[in-house]
Amino acid sequence: DAFAARLVTLLDGSKTEERVVEQLVADLKAGELKPPKEVQPRKWNHERLIERTRSATKDLITLFVRHGVLEADILAE
Repeated sequence: DAFAARLVTLLDGSKTEERVVEQLVADLKAGELKPPKEVQPRKWNHERLIERTRSATKDLITLFVRHGVLEADILAE
């Protein structure tokens, strides 16, 4: 989906998890990224959007690592 595809472009090893989440939230709020069905960036407050985006990001990274798409330590410290 669009969210997963955008996430992959941000996982270059130079960004922290927080920076990736911040960029995804900015893209969602700007309408530049189509949100997953259950995410409602125009209705949710910023904190809820951050938490849901962080959760989705962690879940997708776990999935990518499990399937060998990414290495486990892809995020910068």
